[in-house]
Amino acid sequence: MLTYPQILGRVDITRTFAGRELNTEYLFGLFAQLALNPNASTLLGVPMNYTIVHFTANQNIASAATIITFDFVSLGIVLPVEIDTWNVFNAQGQILEYDATFRWFEYLLDTIIATVGAEIGATSTEEIIQFFTVALVTNICETHQAYCNGTNQQYANYSACYDFLTTQVRFGEAYELGMNTILCRSIHENMVPYRPSVHCPHIGPTGGGVSKHQGTDLKLKPCSLSLKRRLSMRHGKRNNHQFSATSIANLQMQGVQLSAWESHVPICSLCRVLVDIIQYCTDDLTYLGVVSEPYFTNQPMVPYGFANSDPTVAAE
Repeated sequence: MLTYPQILGRVDITRTFAGRELNTEYLFGLFAQLALNPNASTLLGVPMNYTIVHFTANQNIASAATIITFDFVSLGIVLPVEIDTWNVFNAQGQILEYDATFRWFEYLLDTIIATVGAEIGATSTEEIIQFFTVALVTNICETHQAYCNGTNQQYANYSACYDFLTTQVRFGEAYELGMNTILCRSIHENMVPYRPSVHCPHIGPTGGGVSKHQGTDLKLKPCSLSLKRRLSMRHGKRNNHQFSATSIANLQMQGVQLSAWESHVPICSLCRVLVDIIQYCTDDLTYLGVVSEPYFTNQPMVPYGFANSDPTVAAE
């Protein structure tokens, strides 16, 4: 078997998964279910191919950065996603523990939302979110009606499910796929057909111990705006490097609450210095451009035995 029976895994945008069966469902079953129902309304994609751009290993620990091409079939979008992983293996070659990070996931979600928004002719972010809310909740409630019966039933009927999720549960941010959100339930909905007794509660009103708030630090800053966005909203649309430490001080005088990091590290002031040297704070990169940007560490970090023997080949 690929995994140890008591495997522990963590995915940054969701939660920690314990045990072989649960990890098998989420690592493989999730995408298999999406492939079986490609036209279902979801913000998840079907993996098409992959490229390992970084790999290194030492004894029983391996780390890799992999770019996977996902086909978001129901949305008509194909995009690459980088997933960075750390894996620990036992003497039998089974995965004991792993840690996975979806790199630039917030940018990915913003790109999907903006692309779909343009397709449907939406005039505001709120309109796009409402479009996705209706689509995702419809899918969740249809799945509940089909699989969550008897002791697994979470809602009285389809209408009760739809009304509750559209009025009592927020859509969610990119970092809240493991919290009390529609985004969280949309992921776990794909697992319901495998084990309704386990996964029906995850799409129910309580979230079944999965779709709920996690940690007081996240409760303190739901839907918080970044400093850059707050500056832009208060001072109009200007280049980021025009904002200085004076702007930060003015915001504080106006009663705007800044985090300790924002208060003590005037990042926009720093950008003002750097922008004259290298164009850091500019809008010249799309999500696709960021993910597909060449890695300058490819050549030195290829696995032993796979290095190019041609000394004229430069690292990309």
